[in-house]
Amino acid sequence: MYAAKYEHKGGWRFFEPAMLTAVVRRHRLRAALADAVARSEFAVFYQPIVDLLAGSVHGAEALVRWRRPGAAITSPGDFIPLAEETGLVVEIDRFVLDTACREAVRWPVDPSDGRPLSLHVNLSARHLHRPDLVDDVARALCDSGLRPDRLTLEITESGLGHDHEGAIDRLGELVRLGVHLAIDDFGTGYSSLAYLRRMPVDVLKIDKAFIGELTGAVVAPLAQAVIALAAALGMETVAEGIEEPEQVERLLALGCRYGQGYHYGRPMPAEQMTESLCIGFEAAGAADSSFQADRASAAVRG
Repeated sequence: MYAAKYEHKGGWRFFEPAMLTAVVRRHRLRAALADAVARSEFAVFYQPIVDLLAGSVHGAEALVRWRRPGAAITSPGDFIPLAEETGLVVEIDRFVLDTACREAVRWPVDPSDGRPLSLHVNLSARHLHRPDLVDDVARALCDSGLRPDRLTLEITESGLGHDHEGAIDRLGELVRLGVHLAIDDFGTGYSSLAYLRRMPVDVLKIDKAFIGELTGAVVAPLAQAVIALAAALGMETVAEGIEEPEQVERLLALGCRYGQGYHYGRPMPAEQMTESLCIGFEAAGAADSSFQADRASAAVRG
């Protein structure tokens, strides 16, 4: 019955054994997910966001993982849809927000310019439309000591739902806290351009499906259009899913400044993220010192 209803109204389906298997698996996953929230079986991983021009780390996106006892680490695509459906996603959101803010405070500062790295955290559709969202964000910032301007909250176009006016009001409250806002997977949802102009959004994240087109002689008009739209609205763009050096070159040519993907690094635990940043900053400092020494030597020889 549910399989028929899911496909289209007035449809029909014959029973198949696989249906029962799927229902049982879903029921068990739902129960396990509820236990996981109660036991805090989740962890936060981080994927670097890179300045494509400088090649340096600009920030990182916090990504949740489910560490099920006796099982492999589960990616969000396998449990977040069910968490959204059951409402458990709000508690998961709060865990990721609180944890990521506490851990980002410990990240080293880029010694080249003294700039602290930015932190991107995803917000679910359910959380976005809750009246206590602003309080949750304010508490996470206060408890961790993270500067509000270092936090960027990411929402999806579909997460805005049909209550655009209510969403815009809540986004305005978040901006008044001092945080930044980004629309994730831009171009795959259904937000109106008229509403986009009114949203206090700083960043458009280009979906990886559009970045995959940036190879060979393909024109990739969608990626180009998103970057041009962001520039016209005074927003930055972050390209997701970068895997090839050629994509970096194409993105820079189109005017995209920031990006993330396996080309720069896979999601990693907090300890590995901090260690990677320290090593990267030390290497950059050593290279800069060598460059300055070469310049001084050349001046003496001159």
